[in-house]
Amino acid sequence: MIAVAAIVGALSAGGCASTRLAEEGDDPPICHPDTDYCEVYDLASADEAALRANPQAVEVSCRDLANTATIDAQRVQCVELMAAALVLLNSRFSERLAPVSAEQVSYRKRAACADTFIPGREGLDCFEWIQARVPLRWLTPPSRR
Repeated sequence: MIAVAAIVGALSAGGCASTRLAEEGDDPPICHPDTDYCEVYDLASADEAALRANPQAVEVSCRDLANTATIDAQRVQCVELMAAALVLLNSRFSERLAPVSAEQVSYRKRAACADTFIPGREGLDCFEWIQARVPLRWLTPPSRR
């Protein structure tokens, strides 16, 4: 539980957000469907326009960067982190987004292999992580700025 409280603090500390999309030529913001990148720590502070660009749900990765935990341990940690992120997400968008409960989030195992060039581990290294699918149902249209 202490870990979850620490995560909430870390997530809320980075909670700057705007409703603007990236300017033409810029990379899309984190959690935008065109980036294929949204970590659990990014979800609570993601740009509103980037979240709205996801048609029905946003895919959120819970990666074990050290790649040492079992997939079951990763799933447990991901569920805990997502619960904290949802508190902040629901708070930030309370008037515009239908509340997202932990029960609405689905999880699946993902895997990929890459050549990491780590000394002693040259060649292909394979990684497994948990990906959460967070449904988003917006109650209001995007704001005009």
